[in-house]
Amino acid sequence: MAVGAKPYNTFVAGLITEAGPLTFPENASEDELNCELFRQGNRRRRLGIDYEDGYTLSATNISTSTARDQGIKTYVWEAVAGNGNRNFLIIQLDTTLHYYDLANDPLSGGKKSFTTDLSTYAASGATDIGSELVSVASGRGLAFVSSPKIEPFSIEYDPDSDSINEKQIEIRIRDFDGLDYDVEFVDAGAGTAIGNMTGGGGLAASFNGSVENAASSSSVASATATIGNDWGSNKKITKFVVKSPTDSNFGGTANTIKLQGSTDNFATSIETLYTTTYANSGTNLEVVVSSGINTTSAYAYHRIEFSGGGASTSYCSEVEFYEDLSDTYEPNYEPSSLLNTHSYNLKNQGWNSPGTGVANPSDTYFTSKSVYPSNNKQWWTGKDNDDNFSADLLAKFDGGNTLAPRGHYILNPFYKDRSAASGVANIVVESEEKRPKYIQFFAGRVWYLGIESSNINGNIFFSQVLTDVKKAGKCYQEGDPTSEEINELIDNDGGVIVIPEIGNVLGSIVIDRYLLVFATNGVWSISGASEDGFKATDYQVTNVTSVGCNSAGSILEVEGRPYWWSTTGIFTIAPDQISGRLAAQSLTQNTIESFYLDTIPNISKTFARSIYDPATKRIYWFYSKTAPVNGNEFTSKFDAALIFDTSLGAFYPWEIAALDNDSPYIAGVFNTRSVNAVDRTENVSDSNDDLVINAATDNVVVDIATIAGSNTFLKWFFLVPDGAGNYDWTFGLFNNGDFVDWETKDSVGKSYSSFVQTGFEIVGDFVKKKTIPYIYIYFDKSETATAGGALVNPSSCFLTTKFDWTNSGDTGKWSTKRQIYRLKRYFDSGIISTSDPGQTLVVSKEKIRGRGRAIQFKFESEDGKDFNLYGWQAVYNVQDGL
Repeated sequence: MAVGAKPYNTFVAGLITEAGPLTFPENASEDELNCELFRQGNRRRRLGIDYEDGYTLSATNISTSTARDQGIKTYVWEAVAGNGNRNFLIIQLDTTLHYYDLANDPLSGGKKSFTTDLSTYAASGATDIGSELVSVASGRGLAFVSSPKIEPFSIEYDPDSDSINEKQIEIRIRDFDGLDYDVEFVDAGAGTAIGNMTGGGGLAASFNGSVENAASSSSVASATATIGNDWGSNKKITKFVVKSPTDSNFGGTANTIKLQGSTDNFATSIETLYTTTYANSGTNLEVVVSSGINTTSAYAYHRIEFSGGGASTSYCSEVEFYEDLSDTYEPNYEPSSLLNTHSYNLKNQGWNSPGTGVANPSDTYFTSKSVYPSNNKQWWTGKDNDDNFSADLLAKFDGGNTLAPRGHYILNPFYKDRSAASGVANIVVESEEKRPKYIQFFAGRVWYLGIESSNINGNIFFSQVLTDVKKAGKCYQEGDPTSEEINELIDNDGGVIVIPEIGNVLGSIVIDRYLLVFATNGVWSISGASEDGFKATDYQVTNVTSVGCNSAGSILEVEGRPYWWSTTGIFTIAPDQISGRLAAQSLTQNTIESFYLDTIPNISKTFARSIYDPATKRIYWFYSKTAPVNGNEFTSKFDAALIFDTSLGAFYPWEIAALDNDSPYIAGVFNTRSVNAVDRTENVSDSNDDLVINAATDNVVVDIATIAGSNTFLKWFFLVPDGAGNYDWTFGLFNNGDFVDWETKDSVGKSYSSFVQTGFEIVGDFVKKKTIPYIYIYFDKSETATAGGALVNPSSCFLTTKFDWTNSGDTGKWSTKRQIYRLKRYFDSGIISTSDPGQTLVVSKEKIRGRGRAIQFKFESEDGKDFNLYGWQAVYNVQDGL
């Protein structure tokens, strides 16, 4: 028999699910739960989660429906009022923002008297404001808040009065787009009316520009009713509107409307360009179609066909046609009549009166040339030596086929009312239902991202450099680009960056000189094109990776590197080993991919939250073990965590136990910006594990200072059921040395299991069988004192040995579970004290019965007791033959 000893003193590679039974890596676990891994090579049972010392419950509460359905999240407002040592916690609970001073200890006593009502900033038409999570960014001592259902606003803190001042941010942009000529209203008198709806007021009734028609509407008693126009020339119709009489519907049981085109007045040529159905009930109905129309070809005849109404009478009070004039209105086209669209575009290019008593230069041009100016010239280039506008002089300039600069008008991008801005009537308002979902502070500016819109989804707005909070919404260049004098873009200006191919934006982070934008279809970086950083005059947008994100809350920055969850795993960005270019790098592909994909529900990934603890170099991703009911209930309820130790490169999972009734739960986690030393109070047990009590029948307790590795920058936000259908809230951390969760809530708590099961040890040979005469296990001795004749903070650990890749004890290949944490003898208070703790390690020697080709060890906890495993050494006998 070959004999050898193998030490295991750095068993901190974490969980691995992507290794085979013959290729399992060293120092990794096949399964584990509720342990902490340390850089010193040891692993320890996690502490229980509980309320902070000196906690208080909130003075107000929220309803169960709020906890279930509404937005709940924590945010940190940094450097409040410009003081780097003043940081506030902001908690969103439905439509209310609550504020806590993070310097207060306990934090639950640091609540500020002021709150914010999000409903105050509700966007037009928005309902259920609190159902959306807000986004919060810090900059220049201010906090900035946005959400799809509110207008963004800023918050300023006044230390002297201990109060806040809120201001709605009016986002504005310059209108560089102007108007297209593809949806132009065709004058009601254009062409010759055609169709069979000659009854009532006749065909002309639907083309008189009035919607007040009743009995005088166009009508016909026929299974199919038609009304349209002979244009006399080809047109492309891009929009149409059909209205019923003011006192009826469209008649009969008609429910289908078609737009048709023809080249021969529908004798043989009939092309259906659009079909829609409608609910034919009520009166004064209106059907508007502005997209989806087939515009491949132009036709000299267009008509509306009503069908599905049998032979009963059909009615129509008004028909409007809109045409595409884009091919006509090239930049150098000078029209003889002035469309509203062209009038606005000219004004937006600066064709306005330069002062009181001075004629509009476009009118002057028409008077001289009998045509209106084209879109390729700036009027002031036609000034003579006396500074007067001359149409003849301007006509000598060849503007080519390039548009002259646009952007004279400054608009609200979510409600573009060009008529109000310009005075040109009847321009359709372009409105957006949603506002920016995310807000960020980068390069001295406020950024607005993630607009859920088919029109401006890829638009990212950035403000002017924030020398004054009033500039937070100025997402435009200060100089008018159409001006004769100050028209240049400067470094500090605001603007709009468009990424047409971007999917749904899920968040952003700032890393050094880069703003990283995460979307469902990739990650983009925005930065300055030079080392000087971002400028409105000099920037670049780069698609860093096509690996998208599926979880807004998973995105975080850790010491200059981004991390995020995707549909296929957890990713970061690092230089490619071959090209040196930045590329997405999977952290889970060769480690815990199966755990990530199969154990964590997909919907739970969507609502996960993340935090980084600089004290321990750990990333925590919190999620729900079970998918939220209906996909959207209690989405801020977290009972599990996936932890990644960035210094070890190791993953390991935690699960938080729940009380049987009215259990608190984690609803948020945040960085307090200062170290929270974890001190815990221990109940004292005697050698029989019975609690020691004093003469007053109170439990004997002792304060224990936890090892420095447990110090943390983090605290957790809890929702606490009050037993009456509502929820209070408070704060806490993993600080319970009785190794139960939520002990303060019911004075008992809930036990949880901590264990680690090693990978498959084959000792270099997976054919020969092995035995283990002895194994030596090394623990940190947790007992530091005695009280009432009993040990304080006792430890315990059980060991089970498994042979031959078996997954059940019924195979006879598992050893009996045995206690392996054994003190040599009981110590009394005269021997062990805080100043003379005795031995620092507990060494146990255990004989292992059984044999097999592969070996696994499972170390597991005992309820209410600690363990801190430094390692073990196994003595292996490997048989000579097979």
